Amino acid sequence: MHRRQRYSFSAFSSLRQTPLPQKDSQRGRQFFFEFAYIHH
Repeated sequence: MHRRQRYSFSAFSSLRQTPLPQKDSQRGRQFFFEFAYIHH
C-alpha cells in the first residue's frame, strides 16, 4: 500500500509539473481534488 501510494504520488507529481492546456486545466484540477480525496 505504501509503495503504491508513493508511486501514485510521484506519477501525479510529474504529471502536475507538465504544463496543461487551458481547456484541460479544469479537468486537471478536478482530477487533483478527486485524487487527493481518494488517497487522503
